[in-house]
Amino acid sequence: MSAVQRHALALGAAPGGRRRPGAAGFTLVELVIVIVLLGILSVYAAARFSPDFTARQAAEELVQALRHTQETALDNTGGPGRTLRIDADGIVFVNLPAGPADWAMLKPGPELAVTLAPTGTVTFDGRGRPSCGGGLNCSAGPAVINVTAGGDTETVTVEAVTGFAHR
Repeated sequence: MSAVQRHALALGAAPGGRRRPGAAGFTLVELVIVIVLLGILSVYAAARFSPDFTARQAAEELVQALRHTQETALDNTGGPGRTLRIDADGIVFVNLPAGPADWAMLKPGPELAVTLAPTGTVTFDGRGRPSCGGGLNCSAGPAVINVTAGGDTETVTVEAVTGFAHR
């Protein structure tokens, strides 16, 4: 028996490269598999939890803000409409009940680099129907808003008759 084989037997390996029953520790193959799996998981986690604000996330936030504005208008049947102002660098709720007159929802700083175009206002009446102002036009058809972040562009559409907002 060679010195390498005697050393392997002393460490708990059985003849043929297998571990003896009751031997403690992990084989090199098991350790490599675990390290590879941890590497794959860490790449996924880093991409999932990165602080980058993507165009998709900004567009989804705009859709949610439009839907919320429409819902508050529907809750206020017979009262004044609810307006969402869309600026180049963010969106602002205007004339919300029981709160400040203007409330910023998406006001990214320069590090997020999100732009919205065209700018304007979307006002929902008590039946949820939109009317647009500024650079937005929803009388002839759906209003389309481009959301740009990180070199990517997403579009958000507000349907002319129903006011349904979607990406």
